[in-house]
Amino acid sequence: MKPSRICTRVITVAVLGMWVPPGPVLATNITWDFQKVSSPPPSSPMVSLGMRTGDTWPTVFYNRAGFRAASLTPVGWSEATLSTSADNFMRARARDGNDGRVGVAWLSDSREVRFAQSSRYGWQASSVGTAVTSSSVSGPDFAYTSDDRPVVTYTGLLGNKTGLVVSAYDGLGWNTELVDKVTVSQTVRIGGDLPTIAIDSQDRIGLGFRSGSEVIFATKDLTQGSWYGTSLGSTFPSSSSMMLSLGYGANDNVVMAIKSNNMLWVSHFDIQSGAWMTEQLSATVASQRVNLAFDSQGRPAVAFSGSDDVIHYMINRGDGWTDVVLPLGADPASGLTVNPVVGTDAALAFDRSDNPVIAYVGSAGLLLAYDPVVTPEPACLLMAVVGMVTLRPRRRS
Repeated sequence: MKPSRICTRVITVAVLGMWVPPGPVLATNITWDFQKVSSPPPSSPMVSLGMRTGDTWPTVFYNRAGFRAASLTPVGWSEATLSTSADNFMRARARDGNDGRVGVAWLSDSREVRFAQSSRYGWQASSVGTAVTSSSVSGPDFAYTSDDRPVVTYTGLLGNKTGLVVSAYDGLGWNTELVDKVTVSQTVRIGGDLPTIAIDSQDRIGLGFRSGSEVIFATKDLTQGSWYGTSLGSTFPSSSSMMLSLGYGANDNVVMAIKSNNMLWVSHFDIQSGAWMTEQLSATVASQRVNLAFDSQGRPAVAFSGSDDVIHYMINRGDGWTDVVLPLGADPASGLTVNPVVGTDAALAFDRSDNPVIAYVGSAGLLLAYDPVVTPEPACLLMAVVGMVTLRPRRRS
C-alpha cells in the first residue's frame, strides 16, 4: 500500500457485548487513510475484496460495463475486465489463497456461475455451472482448501434435480455434487437455498443454507458420504434480500452471519453448551450484503453501511463486539469526499498486520479505506522485535 503516515482523525467506538461473560471492553482508536480505486463510479453498489501476496496487496471486484478487478500495484491501480456482462446486480464473493493468489466467484446476468483467480500469467477464468436463485443479493460462494483448490457452492441444477451444488476444482475440471438431502436431528431436510461455504483447518467442508424457515449448518461425513447438519433456528425473518456468510474462526470455531432486510445477526457454535448462540448486531443495515471476515488470530469481523449513512466496522476480539464508525466529509489527507453512497456494500479484509481494509462506493467513486501501520516510537521498537520473534501470523478466511 501507499506509505503510511500518522493521522489525526480519531474515531469514536461503541461496544456490544457478546459470547463472553460481562466484563470491561476497551475502546480502540483507529485512524483511516483513503484511496480512490476507480474514478468512474461502479454501476452497482455490490463490491468484493481480496488480499494478494501475504495479505499485502488489495484487489477490489466491482461492476462497471462488465465485471472488473482492480489490483493495487507499486505504480497504481491496474484494472482487468473478467466479464463483459453488464448485470447491475452481479453478485460476487472474493477470497485469498494461501499462496498469495486471489479468487472470485460470481453470477453473471445469464445466471452462469463463473470463477476466476489471479496467477503470474494474469487472470484465469472458467464456467462452473448454472444457478437457480430467487435471491436478489445472494450469489455463489467459495472457499480454498489448504492446497489452494477452490470449492464453489450455489443453488443450481444437476441433472433433473435442483438443490445445493458443491463444485470442487481438481486441477483439470470441476467435480460437482448435489446436496439434496441433509440429516438434521434424524430428520431429512430436502433442498435449500442461499448456500455459503467454508473449509476448516482439516479441509472439511462446511455449508450454511436456508431450508424453509430454518438456517442450517451442515458438514459431510466422509466415511458414509452423507451430509449431517444442525439448525440455528427459525427466528430469522426470511426475505428475498436474505443472505448468509459462513466461516471458521480460531480453533475451527464455526461462525455464521445472517443478514435479512435491515437486520444482521452473528451466530457461533458454543462448544461448552453444545448449542448455537446468536446475537443481533444491527437493525439498521443498508448494505445489500454483509460477509464475515477473520483476522490472522481467527477473530470475526463484519463491515456494512448503515441507514445512518456511515460505514460501520465491527470486530469481536474476545471481549465483545466493537463498533467503529468511519469518518464522513472531506478527508484532509487525500482530499477525497468519503461519504458512502446509499446501500453500498462494505467489503472487508485484513492485511498482514491485522489492520482492516474496506472497499465501498463513495461520493468520490470506488474507495478503499484502511488503518495504516504507523511507524512506532523508539520505545515501542524493542517490543515489536520481541513480538516478531514469538508470534507468527496465521491467515484463515
